Amino acid sequence: MHCGAQCQSKYRTGPNHPRYKGGFIDDKGYRIVCVSGRRIQEHRAVMEAVLGRRLVTREHVHHKNGDKLDNRLENLEVMDIREHSRLHNFLKH
Repeated sequence: MHCGAQCQSKYRTGPNHPRYKGGFIDDKGYRIVCVSGRRIQEHRAVMEAVLGRRLVTREHVHHKNGDKLDNRLENLEVMDIREHSRLHNFLKH
């Protein structure tokens, strides 16, 4: 609850919002963050940090629960681009 409209607008978005995690949401619904001067999708940055290396292009990070903003490690899984495509095509049908 906010004390008024001015206070509400001040804390609605950006670093002043209590749930702000940095970055921004792209047009596909993924959070983009800056890591070492490089803009990257947050789920890929999380996985790269865990693996201790950069992901290669053919490696995709799948959100197990389908929520593109849920970038907890337990919700992420690395898979080959073909495997990821097959999974999503299967889920559509």
